[in-house]
Amino acid sequence: MEAFFNLFRQSFFPGLCCCLCFLPVLRGLEVEPITSLRRLRAMSPAEAAQGLPIDVTGVITYSEVGRNITFIQNEDGAAYVNILVKDGKISGRPWQKLNAGDRVRLRGVSAPGGFAPSIWYPSDGNVNITRLGKAPLPEPMRLFPTVIVDPPLDNYRVEVTGVVTAVQEVEGRTVVSINDGFDSYDLLIKGPPVTERLPADLIGSRIRAQGVFGSLTNDNRELVHARFFIPSVEDIEVVEQGANSVFQKDPVSYEALTSYQVVTGERLHLRGIGTAAFPPTQLFLRLEDGPLEVRTNQKTLPPVGTFLGVAGYRGIENGWPYLHTVALRVDSQKAEPEPFSLPAGARLSDLRHGELISIEGIVQDTLVSPQRSILLLENGFERFTAELSTLSGQAETSWPVGSQVRITGIFRLPDLDGIFGVKPGK
Repeated sequence: MEAFFNLFRQSFFPGLCCCLCFLPVLRGLEVEPITSLRRLRAMSPAEAAQGLPIDVTGVITYSEVGRNITFIQNEDGAAYVNILVKDGKISGRPWQKLNAGDRVRLRGVSAPGGFAPSIWYPSDGNVNITRLGKAPLPEPMRLFPTVIVDPPLDNYRVEVTGVVTAVQEVEGRTVVSINDGFDSYDLLIKGPPVTERLPADLIGSRIRAQGVFGSLTNDNRELVHARFFIPSVEDIEVVEQGANSVFQKDPVSYEALTSYQVVTGERLHLRGIGTAAFPPTQLFLRLEDGPLEVRTNQKTLPPVGTFLGVAGYRGIENGWPYLHTVALRVDSQKAEPEPFSLPAGARLSDLRHGELISIEGIVQDTLVSPQRSILLLENGFERFTAELSTLSGQAETSWPVGSQVRITGIFRLPDLDGIFGVKPGK
């Protein structure tokens, strides 16, 4: 083989001693453009980095050229398009506005992109865009909560559902945050803020939205999360207004909440009396057959002793259930609940997470900070800690080592120690 290359070199390139002389000739050859988005998506990052010519036809599914966000899709794939914007012009012409539903021909070059291979502008020009008219948008892929963060979905038009947890303006656009029972995602609506055009009372409602899957990746080009680019508010549909239909369902018991029969990702209705409230993040309830932690993002919470209906998703942490992404309904006001007193000789590990209890102990040590005070206590059987908030404006209290105290608060057991979040004033 080496003899063949030497003969070839001496016959065609006399005087040169290295076969690297072939590279300038290969660079000068015409390369057939890639016309398949499937072929583009199949490239490795190294192959896509060669800047191979791309010539594809498809439908724009989302475009904000000013923010450098454009996606194209056709029958065999989808891709992100990086269009150079300079002095208010793209492709060397006055500003060309692209909208979802535009059928176009795009000519550019391949690039590895941040995650999947993409279409970019060449170093000596820009993506060439030819408008071919209008076309129906591709049918969206319907995503299920357990498979939303799926690499092959990147750049495709999709449909997601979830309960709205927040609506806010971020960097000059409207962002709607949803939770699907497993995770939270942001819907980024195209254009300037349009909160006044969104359906009323969106927070707490279950919605369906259609847009483009946008990947969020780490430095290793691994997909770690997703966001969704929504062309307009018309692409958001309210499936369930508020949580009214959830409150019409029969309430779920604590026993059922921990059983296999409850479907994660389905909003549940529970009823109980409030035993402690730590706004804006935590509320604790006592159901008929067990305690429950409710995780909230509400600035104000009903006072202790309120009988409540709660609608939300079930979660499990350290083996204990909790409810999140909740809507609250006040049923009535009752007397403040009595704490559960630990029987003599009973172990803290026998308790359920979230129970309101009262227990005595002897102070072994203390740690006081501007935010909280932590007491190390012993009750003759075992040691445990009690955590008290010092943000209520109350005067600082001293607990000398060796003193006996009674504390009332919410029990939790993350490790081997029982830790109490104690209500102010106790």
